[in-house]
Amino acid sequence: IHAGPVWDFDLSCGNASKAYDEDKYRSYWNVPDYGTGSGDSADGVWMQFGWFKLLMQNTRFKSMVRSRFLELQPYIINLYNDNEIGQNKIDTLTIEYREDIERNNVLWPVSQTQSIIEMKPLSDYTANIEYYRDWLNRRNKFLLGYFE
Repeated sequence: IHAGPVWDFDLSCGNASKAYDEDKYRSYWNVPDYGTGSGDSADGVWMQFGWFKLLMQNTRFKSMVRSRFLELQPYIINLYNDNEIGQNKIDTLTIEYREDIERNNVLWPVSQTQSIIEMKPLSDYTANIEYYRDWLNRRNKFLLGYFE
């Protein structure tokens, strides 16, 4: 079995609107009476339909996913935090693409929402980057607990 290709990450990592009036957004944000009810999109298991739901009910499959997730922890952590691999990817890419980021922000200012289904951006690029870094950390902690 092979899942892929992956795409459509525009609403991932905490970037979905908290106010959009659809149940899937309420579940994504875990608003009261939806998902975990925590109000945090970093916790919860969203893909609870179709093949994924059936596969995760299989203890052998879930154990294999858990093992691979734990094996990849240094790389996952390195997305948002420096570790034995080196400087984290967020900082590395932010430095490497600084000029491109600045040009992009001229056309599509980071402080403006580009779609009604996206979250309301924070005040500046740095604040949004730190939000993303924190979200990845919280998400990883949730998934580590989920796979215990």
